[in-house]
Amino acid sequence: MSEDIEKIRKELFSYTKDNYGEKYQDHLLEEYKLYIQMMDNNSARRANANTFFLTINSAIVAIMGIITKLAGCPMFINILWIILSAIFGIILCYRWEDIINSYSDLNAGKFQIIHLLEERLPAKLYKAEWDYLRPEEREKKYTQMTVTEKRVIRMFRALYIILIIIGLVSYFFSDELHKLFIQIMSEFG
Repeated sequence: MSEDIEKIRKELFSYTKDNYGEKYQDHLLEEYKLYIQMMDNNSARRANANTFFLTINSAIVAIMGIITKLAGCPMFINILWIILSAIFGIILCYRWEDIINSYSDLNAGKFQIIHLLEERLPAKLYKAEWDYLRPEEREKKYTQMTVTEKRVIRMFRALYIILIIIGLVSYFFSDELHKLFIQIMSEFG
């Protein structure tokens, strides 16, 4: 890891104050500010992605409830709808998790660059904050957003799995199945 950091540090600081000129520190500070803004923009996009997936998953669950309440649908159609919707929801949760992992990796990289930039600035604000929130010797004071986001995804996945199980159990222990079984058996008998 330290070899990677050294390689990044060398690329990041290809110019020194001596070979860059008198505006080195001013330009470094401006680049730092711009990079922090990019980090904030990335966090906003991450929040928007989470809102999108949370909305879609909530809508799936709500629509499942509405459709199954509609009168006139055979039980088989209701159960099929529940199972297919739950499978779609599970797949959607996996894509959501992929996006969260991508943003998490991107943020980790951005924070590493920020920490390196701060080596050349008077104060290491982000490094100090991180050291405070995630101390080596004491209990951490911060739960990463990725952990919280993944807990929400696991809750939706668990809900979908429970709905699939309930749907299958309902179908296999229903009168419709019994009638269908009798009909099939009478055609062969």
